[in-house]
Amino acid sequence: MYLLGVSLLLMVATQAQTNQEMIIGNWAVDSTDISAIMFLDADDIAEMMMMAEIFSPEVFLAEFGFAAPQTDEEWAALAENGIVMPIDSEEMPIGPISFSSDTMIMYADGDMIILSYSFINDSTISVSSPDDDEFPFSEFNILNLSENNLVLSALDLFEDGEGEDSFSMILYCTVTGDLVMGCTDADAINYNADANVDDGSCEYPYLCDEDELLLTMYDEANDGWEGAQLLINGSLFTLGDGDMGSDCIDKADCYIYSSIEGDFDDEASWSITNQEGDVFFEGGLPYFSYNDMDDDMVCDDMDNCIDISNSDQLDTDGDDEGDACDYDDGLSIEVLSKENVTLLRMVNTLGKEYSIHPKGELLFYIYSNGLVKKEIKF
Repeated sequence: MYLLGVSLLLMVATQAQTNQEMIIGNWAVDSTDISAIMFLDADDIAEMMMMAEIFSPEVFLAEFGFAAPQTDEEWAALAENGIVMPIDSEEMPIGPISFSSDTMIMYADGDMIILSYSFINDSTISVSSPDDDEFPFSEFNILNLSENNLVLSALDLFEDGEGEDSFSMILYCTVTGDLVMGCTDADAINYNADANVDDGSCEYPYLCDEDELLLTMYDEANDGWEGAQLLINGSLFTLGDGDMGSDCIDKADCYIYSSIEGDFDDEASWSITNQEGDVFFEGGLPYFSYNDMDDDMVCDDMDNCIDISNSDQLDTDGDDEGDACDYDDGLSIEVLSKENVTLLRMVNTLGKEYSIHPKGELLFYIYSNGLVKKEIKF
């Protein structure tokens, strides 16, 4: 009996050692099954059961993301097993995985995730980050390992503030040769046909003309701006779907920004760059630039009537003061300069008199020839 026990232990040790030897190398990730599992409490189930009585199956599916259970047994199974929400592999792109004797490297979306690992038993490896970076999994289970194939699974339990949910991932891999770093996107100008690991170095043709700048819009949740819009010099831009989109805007001497609120503005951001990649402007949502006091779509530093809307910028007498606010309109600069005109006083809209014009204050200048001009200082 003693010898049989020793033999079994040796067999297990031999198998574990075999797995350690077989896993070393490079593995291409051919496909993934990734999902989040949300567990529901009794109140959540009761609310959903009530909604299932009110909503049509189509509305229920659109509201909660899964088909409504039809029987008490299906509701009970939902309460026990939770809701499984599949995650599109494009949202979590995982490239090759490389194993050395004690290091596991996962290549994901141009980044390298470097992990230390060790075998707990013949089918489970423990992983940790040497740099103490956050990594959702502490263990990987080996579901299948052969000379050419590797299947790994991992499960992460986390608290969402209301209860314990989970995140699961299964990776289906095949053995591959040496890893070649480079740009793997055929649409990029520096595409490397020999590369099998994307290192984030891809460069793309400039999408805009010489008299335009590139507007790039981002969304952290990968579902677009959900109603939010960015207004630049009178033109509206938005991200309809996904995590990134681009458009071209005309070059201008100045820019006026505002935005229209969406459902999740805090997920949105944007940047404006030139052909060299220099960032001209960037921001999030909502966003406003306070350089158009009178809302006439002419920047304050170029507006000839800064506090009165005059998008036409008409200036009949050519004195750099727009007709809309030019109280001496019709008198040229030359005529005014030849007259012996003196400033009598400066008053605000309530009639208070000033000897010095304060910054940001709108005052009326009253001259000896009866001329009254409105001025604002910055």
